[in-house]
Amino acid sequence: MGRTVSGPDADVVVVDFENTYDQTSGMLLYSGGAFTALTVPGLSSPYAFGINNKNQVVGYASVHGFVLSGSSVTIVDHPRATSTHLLGINNGGQVVGYYYDQSGISHGFMASPPGLAVGCTPTTGPTQVGTAYSATCTASGGTAPYAWTILPNGTGSLPLGLGFAANGATATISGTPTKAGNYNYRVEVTDSTTPTHQTAQQTYGGDIVPIPGTCVNRYDFDRKFPEKIALRILARSA
Repeated sequence: MGRTVSGPDADVVVVDFENTYDQTSGMLLYSGGAFTALTVPGLSSPYAFGINNKNQVVGYASVHGFVLSGSSVTIVDHPRATSTHLLGINNGGQVVGYYYDQSGISHGFMASPPGLAVGCTPTTGPTQVGTAYSATCTASGGTAPYAWTILPNGTGSLPLGLGFAANGATATISGTPTKAGNYNYRVEVTDSTTPTHQTAQQTYGGDIVPIPGTCVNRYDFDRKFPEKIALRILARSA
């Protein structure tokens, strides 16, 4: 027993099913003559009700409405609802559906996707050569999928020894700085909202100091750290 829902692109449909024998249920995406199983991370027994041209699927699971974009899921719950059901989604990410209030009365609603935001932990950058560093940034809101990039801020750049990797709604900056100096860069994420994509960013800036006791070129040091760190040279007689 199940239901088939066609999107604006008639060659792509989403179906849900319920196995009356073992009481299991799930969703399948049909495209190009093949079925692909769909899962909603964190939710069980999902039911599909709509799909758009971006293959974003809407439906409900338990008492929650959801938007599934690839492997990313956004929970959509009306603030006055005891349960929310999403029925359709357009290519701009607007959804329609209905919800039940605490009195058991159903209400229809339409909602736009929340604005794109990015949160990074920590919000400070690396500080010393040879000291391992890692920061994780997570995108929320907007319309998945997300595209990540790391950009220089002004004349700055990502410190030597650090790398950047992104996967879905998460991006990571990690590594061990290998060179002292200042840095200034920003992590930027772009969503798939149409007709205009949204962007959000986190800026990092600061100085990486040498390992204590390291001898550095005085000219290079003064140029990178003007009036910030006093270089003390210790000497002893032979």
